[in-house]
Amino acid sequence: MKVEFVDNSKQVLSAIEQAESKALTMIGEKQNSIMAGITPVDTGRLRNSRGYEVNATQKVVTVGVTAEYGPWVELGTRRSRAQPYLEPSIMNHREEYRNIVERVMKG
Repeated sequence: MKVEFVDNSKQVLSAIEQAESKALTMIGEKQNSIMAGITPVDTGRLRNSRGYEVNATQKVVTVGVTAEYGPWVELGTRRSRAQPYLEPSIMNHREEYRNIVERVMKG
């Protein structure tokens, strides 16, 4: 009986990397959608400045807003109360994000 070994490690690693990238993208999209629903709106500029960026190499998704006044709305100032939109859209949905990763990695 002859046994032949086939090395599929490159394909397996590639599939894992693709799944990681897909999961991070799905998390970014989900968080972006959640944040859109809870971001305070005056002119719409803050809500429209939201976004995310996936860094597949570091296995990180960065979420936030580009409007320069975003931190003051999130954290408040001496003159205005905090209106959190970023932290709740992340912290209140951690289980959903974890489930996305599990579902995608399982295939």
